[in-house]
Amino acid sequence: MQAVGSKLIAFAGQVALAWILGRKDFGQVGLAYAIFGFAGILQQSGLREILIQRQHHFRRWENAAFWMSIAGGVIPAMIMLALAPIAAVLFHSPRLAGLVAVLALMGPINSLAVVSTARLQAELRFRLLSVITMICTVMTVSLNVLFAWKGLGAYSFVLPLPIVAALRTAIILLADRPTVKPKLQLRRWRYLFGDSGWAIITTACIAISLQGDYLILGYFHGEDIVGLYFFAFSLSAQTVQLLAANTAGVLYPALSKLQLEPPRQCQAFIRASRLSAIIGVPLCFLQAALAAPAFALFFDPKWREAVPVFQVLSVGMASMMASVAAGSMMQAQGRFKLLFQVSLAFAILFVVMVAIAAMVGQALAVAVAVALYSIITGPLNIYFAVRLVGGRWADVRDIYLVPTLAGLVAVGAAWWLGRVLPPAFGHHWVQIVVVTLVSTAVYVPLIRKLSPKDYAELVGRVRRLLRLPSTAKD
Repeated sequence: MQAVGSKLIAFAGQVALAWILGRKDFGQVGLAYAIFGFAGILQQSGLREILIQRQHHFRRWENAAFWMSIAGGVIPAMIMLALAPIAAVLFHSPRLAGLVAVLALMGPINSLAVVSTARLQAELRFRLLSVITMICTVMTVSLNVLFAWKGLGAYSFVLPLPIVAALRTAIILLADRPTVKPKLQLRRWRYLFGDSGWAIITTACIAISLQGDYLILGYFHGEDIVGLYFFAFSLSAQTVQLLAANTAGVLYPALSKLQLEPPRQCQAFIRASRLSAIIGVPLCFLQAALAAPAFALFFDPKWREAVPVFQVLSVGMASMMASVAAGSMMQAQGRFKLLFQVSLAFAILFVVMVAIAAMVGQALAVAVAVALYSIITGPLNIYFAVRLVGGRWADVRDIYLVPTLAGLVAVGAAWWLGRVLPPAFGHHWVQIVVVTLVSTAVYVPLIRKLSPKDYAELVGRVRRLLRLPSTAKD
């Protein structure tokens, strides 16, 4: 529910920013985020995951982890400040140095809350974390729009981030203040760094798959094309971030509690992945089907070239929907080395596919490459997560098959119907309403027929969430 509210607010902010700012502004931000993603790898040192995985001995490690997180926030920030001018020259973007410098401030600020966040997640206090996330989202979007309206251009994206990071850190420390001693306990760092070292290089590989397309496009084509692609990608990823990314954050601490019971752990992960796919896969198809009327209604004509890029990326996102949490499964099992090996192989594949696409085309070609990459690696990610604890290819097939077929039938039929509607006043609104309603009306009965157990579980969870009485069928 927090995710839904956050994404609605974020979408409203993105619509406003798309009208106020230009494609080059979005391109500069996309490049800055990509550089931040690579240079800030040490800030994502895996300490939070290690602490959650060792939650039964949390107090033994929290002091050493706190000081290690501070070092992991300050040192990368200094590296980013040193690299910022070089990046500005390499990508022929003078403003890039200042944007990266602002983003560098987030590392030291966020590092103060790593240990407290880990404890809140280990204790499954997701209601509190959701409220904090909602507050931060509202504040970030409000400041984004305010700064853009004041004419700050690309800085409208980055200036709110350290401000909001400071607020988030303060709230989390008030909710859970770590026990910190003046001693750094450097001897214990190496025991944390053992698994954390795998997490760092794994994060580097994941960063390549998440940010490399912006850098490759920027190298070959410049800020304008990066801005078009960044805008389309940010919109297409909303559903994955809405459902899968939030699910992954909940699953990791929950699955960690089952690390001594591999069969139950595997079952829980597969069930969660099936439910994520049932909800998320058709939503990804639906956002592709609604792209043309939605862009015509909500965005400036300068973004119409982004429609096919958005549609292709949305289809690719459907494959990633169920697999995002696969990393959480491997981390919960303590299989950090395996996660690194998988992430490295995928990163190499990603770079090769995107580089070839950028050399032969522009934003749309790269979008096709990224979508194909997602379709290839999504099922593989799930298989690697479950194969050592009893999972099979049949489990991967069952996660994807029904939602994909039902989603294609339901959304495909609705999209065709929306296309043949006669032009009339409010035509785009009519298309959106008709396609959404018809997709839902066809998809829900199909899922109920083809996957009755998953349907019943999903309905039961919604009823419990909304505190509605159960029915005999549920």
